[in-house]
Formats: sequence, C-alpha cells, structure tokens
Amino acid sequence: IHSVGDAVMATDSEGKVTYLNNVAQQLSGWTLEDAQGRPVETVFRIVNEQTRTPVEDPVAKVRSTGITVGLANHTVLLAKDGAEHPIDDSAAPIRDLQGTMIGVVLVFHDVTEQRRASRALALSEARKTAIVKNALDAIITIDDKGAVVEFNPAAEEIFGRKQQDVVGKEMAQFIVPTHYRGEHRHGMERYLRTGEGHILNKRIELTALRADGTEFPVELAITP
Repeated sequence: IHSVGDAVMATDSEGKVTYLNNVAQQLSGWTLEDAQGRPVETVFRIVNEQTRTPVEDPVAKVRSTGITVGLANHTVLLAKDGAEHPIDDSAAPIRDLQGTMIGVVLVFHDVTEQRRASRALALSEARKTAIVKNALDAIITIDDKGAVVEFNPAAEEIFGRKQQDVVGKEMAQFIVPTHYRGEHRHGMERYLRTGEGHILNKRIELTALRADGTEFPVELAITP
C-alpha cells in the first residue's frame, strides 16, 4: 500500500486520520506525522472544480451509510501548500472480523491529464457541432447500419425533413430514390465487408429525393 501508484488515506471510526501513503502525502501536502489524529476533512479538503463549493465528505458518508461511495465529478483536492489536484476515486469502510466498521479508507488519484483531455475533447466536439449546424451544405452522418446519426439544418432545408423525424432511421428510405436503393444498400454492404467503396472520397453527382417526392440532382461527397 505504501508503494502503490494511487493515493491511500485511512481514518479511524471517528474520521481521524491514521495513515497516508507516499502518494497521498504528495498530493495532500501533509506528512503522515502531521496528519495523524487530525479530522480527515482538515487533511482531505475537497471542493467542486467549477463552483468552488465544498464537496460532501466521503468519509462522513461512508461512516453514516456503511457502504462504498465514489467521489463527485469535478472534485479538486486542496493541498496544504495551496496546490490543487483534480482527483477521482472512492471511499470504503474498513471492518474487523466481526463486521464492525473500525475506519474508512480513501483511495484516489490525480486526474489532471484526463480532465485536460476531456476538456479538449469537449471543445473539439463543440467546434464540430458549430460547424455542422452552420454549414451551408447538407451534412448527414450515418452509422454502420445505414441509420441517420446526424442531420444538420441545411439537410433539413434541402430535403424537407426534420432531424427528429429521421435520426435512427435508414437514410435510404427517405433520401435515396426508390430505384437506387438496392444499389445503395449493396454498396453499404460491400463497404462494411471489404472496406472498399468506389464512390468514397470523391465528388460525384447523383439524384436525391425530397420529402414531397420530387427528385433533384445533388453534388455529393461520401467519406468514411
């Protein structure tokens, strides 16, 4: 326990610190000598990363419920030296052979890199969404079954259908003219089986179908 990569902190049945391993000492800024006997909320100070409000003490929750609990999302550990560490993980009861709870163990780890990656991904998704929603071209995404996943506002205008009416349904049913649907489905099946598609990554002209039943020419690019 002293050498594992996760931080481990233990308390007695009253919620006073009895043990910190090396990683817990590094993250909290407390030495084992200084922390021992102190209320855990003094050593394990946590707040919400966004609101800065205190987060419910997991040790107190375990002591009151007797069950393992996970830390809330966006939890930040405030170290003794003023450093802040985004953390994640759980607290669990320590029981003796008779099942009596004699303490609580906290196991947590620094998730700074995961949080940074998560924020970067969220920003990337937000940019993609903004581009898709504001594009003048119709943008339609389908899954490997040919069902619509994404149908942007330009697609709604061009094809005369609302996103909520098409998402989850096969695209061929309402965009591909009836006499081309067999070819479309065959091409999908071939692509999924072989990874090959003769119209992929090319700009081509095809005939498409509007909601009112009229057919019209479209310039189309299909990319995996």
